[in-house]
Amino acid sequence: MFRILNEYLSHIKLEAGDEMYREMKLWLEHDETYTKAVITVSFNRYIVDLKMAEYSVEGAEKAFQIFADRFTFPYSRMSVRYNEGKRIRYRLATCKEDKTGVCMDVIFS
Repeated sequence: MFRILNEYLSHIKLEAGDEMYREMKLWLEHDETYTKAVITVSFNRYIVDLKMAEYSVEGAEKAFQIFADRFTFPYSRMSVRYNEGKRIRYRLATCKEDKTGVCMDVIFS
């Protein structure tokens, strides 16, 4: 799956814009699922670090699906999950029809 995601990323132009950053920040500030939410941008990729009020693998999966449904483009999306001890990292890539898109690492702990 990692190779497939990397191949997918090679075909889209990554753009980490202020508009999506503001949308994510505003949405996460008002979501009681998280006690802490930090969003950083590195090399046109978002890193979204989320500390859950009550962490569980099932809860992280459900929270990720809600997050992905909210912040992906309808044209195309792909994600891969990494288990990292007491946290879960999802690499999420999505793009519009013109092949501009975003890549995010969404980390739940």
